[in-house]
Amino acid sequence: MEDIKVELKCAQINLKHSRVATANLMKYTADNKVDIICIQEPYINQGRTVGIDTQYKTFTAGEARSRAAVIITNRKVDATLITQLSDEDTIALEITNGDTTIILASMYFDRLKPLEHDLTKVDAILQHAKRSEQSSRWTATQGRQHGTTQQRTIGESTWKNI
Repeated sequence: MEDIKVELKCAQINLKHSRVATANLMKYTADNKVDIICIQEPYINQGRTVGIDTQYKTFTAGEARSRAAVIITNRKVDATLITQLSDEDTIALEITNGDTTIILASMYFDRLKPLEHDLTKVDAILQHAKRSEQSSRWTATQGRQHGTTQQRTIGESTWKNI
């Protein structure tokens, strides 16, 4: 089995709905060439994230004020919102970079809700990832070059909590 290392720089931050924190995040992102940003409590105005560079792909969900978001800054990274797992507090994405696909979630855990509420969401995301992984193994037997034919890793050193 061939190991392929996929480098994606990821960051995670709670912006506490701050315009200044959002501006600082945009500077940090540009200076450090961050590919993916998981955000809790983004700055929202009139139902839209504000202060995020418009050339970036921004993912939010739900009808109420979003408390979770994911920003994709790298145009080579393809991301699809998993709508059945996403809401105001959870953004679940299927992310593809080259021939590697991962499931990524940015979640806001509301301290006023029972922890079981959020753990149920985590379990649903893990079950989705497991089904996706099993599906890719099945298709690998159909001649596609992923699933069982290669092992992919994402370097731990590329994740930053800011």
